[in-house]
Amino acid sequence: MKSAASHKNKIIQILIMVAYAIYFAVLRVFIVPFGDDQFWWGPKGKYLLDHHFFTLKDQTVIGGSSNGRYLSNITMIFSMHHPIVTYLLFGIMSALLVWLIYRLVGGRPIIFLLALVFPFTLSRPFMTGTWFWYSAFINYITGIIFVMAFLVILKRDFIEKRDCTGIWVSVICAVIGILGGLVVEHITLYQIAIAIFIVWYSYTRRRELELYQLTYLFGAIIGAIIMFSNRTYWSHTDYRSSTLSLTAIRHVYVQSSHFWMISLNLFIIIVITSAVFILLIQKKHKQLADLVMMSLSVVFAAYYLVANIVFKRLFSLDSFLPLVSHKFAAFDSIVSILFILYMFLAVAFVTTNNKLRTKLVFCLFSFIFLIAPFLIIIQPNSSREFFDGVVFLYIFGLLLVKQIKFSRKWISVGLSSCFAFVLVIAASVVMYQNIVDHDNYIDDDNHVEAVGAIAPQNRVKYPQYFPNGDAYGTTEGAIYWRKYKQYTFLERLWNFQYTQR
Repeated sequence: MKSAASHKNKIIQILIMVAYAIYFAVLRVFIVPFGDDQFWWGPKGKYLLDHHFFTLKDQTVIGGSSNGRYLSNITMIFSMHHPIVTYLLFGIMSALLVWLIYRLVGGRPIIFLLALVFPFTLSRPFMTGTWFWYSAFINYITGIIFVMAFLVILKRDFIEKRDCTGIWVSVICAVIGILGGLVVEHITLYQIAIAIFIVWYSYTRRRELELYQLTYLFGAIIGAIIMFSNRTYWSHTDYRSSTLSLTAIRHVYVQSSHFWMISLNLFIIIVITSAVFILLIQKKHKQLADLVMMSLSVVFAAYYLVANIVFKRLFSLDSFLPLVSHKFAAFDSIVSILFILYMFLAVAFVTTNNKLRTKLVFCLFSFIFLIAPFLIIIQPNSSREFFDGVVFLYIFGLLLVKQIKFSRKWISVGLSSCFAFVLVIAASVVMYQNIVDHDNYIDDDNHVEAVGAIAPQNRVKYPQYFPNGDAYGTTEGAIYWRKYKQYTFLERLWNFQYTQR
């Protein structure tokens, strides 16, 4: 009987994930492409392809896109020339990331719904600058998917004690390692770090190594060699700059980075603080330290609720940052560091289960590892670089929620119903607003033909979905939209080349 119910639940989850993928595929039709999307579609993208993605020419435009991200660059060029691939990739990858988050945490309908609602709870910089901006989506969403796919295999081996010795598992891990190393640089480095750690951990704890661990390490190293063999990383460019100056790092952290890392991610902050508070309440024997942690949970939740109200009123679509005073930004940056320390302390207090503690600490170290490079890279500096690290904060939060014991079934059902309702409403609003923006955009010649600033009164109704707040049009955009108007939807769907007609 239990097996039949489990089978039924799996079928329902599969149907929901298929509908989820279809939703995002359709949504992508109405999300207006911008900037790098049109760059890779146009002649400059072809120029880089012909030059193996390396040039020192025109650093502000072409040279700034020189890199060893061979998989993501080629994917961008091909899919922008074949929009049906864009729609399918967007739908499939969106659903896959959500499923992988759920698969890593596992169990309970409320976790499944929290994973489904994940894209709609992202901060505005992440939603606009990562998920809905296709070029950023291909780099950062796809990159983290490769990592999480390997983590699911690790979970099958170490947690679920399932057989991972098959040759196909080893082949898949090698492929994941190579392809994952050709998407974006910090994922390439993270893969190597994880691969080395797993080989060391397995050898020292189990006194044996599995073939899939070695093939993943091999794949990760090969991917890194291919990526960093691109001469961009060995040439001086004006587009990128990094520093080890503590003064410069502190300035960037205070003015921008900490907002994207912590402060603007209100939903997951509330999830984490609420889960910690509830888990400590459910503790049978409380100590003074537990009461202190409960108090800190309330303080952090209250602070970030108030702060985000302020941030929303002062939020700038030019920088995707709140325009607050330097003193407020400095104070908030200190609070963000304290919140990170609070999460580490929470691991020690909310559970005595060593396996759970290992998972939680792993999430926090993954978060730090993935955001660390962007604390010393001061140019370019934007929100999307921090997305992959923040994904692990979501996993951290869901792992805590999974531990909560609901005393009454109706509480769990009620919460799940609330999240399902939020999911439907949020998905409907996002779809509607993007359809409105799309129709306004392509019907307005100021957008599709003009290059330069767009007057405020001529901007789309919901500019928060545009990576630049719909503040200006680009040269590549003008070329793109002129060609766009020459095709019907079905003609564009299969073949949309800038060299034709």
